[in-house]
Amino acid sequence: MSPDELDRSQRLDLASRFLADPVAAHEVLFGGDNADITPSFHRELITAFHGPEENVIAICFRGSAKSTIAERTIAILAASG
Repeated sequence: MSPDELDRSQRLDLASRFLADPVAAHEVLFGGDNADITPSFHRELITAFHGPEENVIAICFRGSAKSTIAERTIAILAASG
């Protein structure tokens, strides 16, 4: 089912759930883009990027998807207003 098939209250409910569980939001919205199973440290990054801290430092190996996860976080937060 696409978001276009949902009525306004259903879309708002879905958005609220995504904001309450950002890891699930990333899995649902972007999971099809991932070739591999999401590693546990990605869940930690997602939680940190959606958290209350204004700045987050993530020391991870090159190619660990830090920028991709940050871009996806920005997209979710921008869409949520």
